[in-house]
Amino acid sequence: ASLAEEHWEALQVLLKAPSKDGVRQLCRDCHSTSAVGCARLIASTCSSLSITTEEADQLIRALNWLTRHVVFRSLNSAEEILAVFPETFHQNLKNLLTKIILQHMPSWRQEAEGAQGECGSSRDTALEALNLSWQRQIPRCAVPVGHLGPGHPTLQI
Repeated sequence: ASLAEEHWEALQVLLKAPSKDGVRQLCRDCHSTSAVGCARLIASTCSSLSITTEEADQLIRALNWLTRHVVFRSLNSAEEILAVFPETFHQNLKNLLTKIILQHMPSWRQEAEGAQGECGSSRDTALEALNLSWQRQIPRCAVPVGHLGPGHPTLQI
């Protein structure tokens, strides 16, 4: 799996950050499982980067996916992480994000291993849990509920 083009574009908003420390803090905040959809984090991101709520939400989702992707794929070196980014991605931002991810990798990996202990012992189980959490976060507004009859599989949980 890889980030869609719009997610890479959302990450470029980090160029508006007032400092590297601001980017570092946002990366730490966005890695959390509770980051996506967090109104407080969206509001603080809007304020610190002077962006819209939608842009902040997209940025948080993209950072969350990126940091978790690197952890769950066990990418351990700068070269492996840099390879995740598209060729056209801003070089300095790519380098900064890679450095930040490498700095936080040990604690994020411990967090992921703790989650694996709760869910099961395999890396695949953790990846399945991550995939499931992303599927639950996808807005379901694409299917008008009024057009679905009783017993339709989309309505079953």
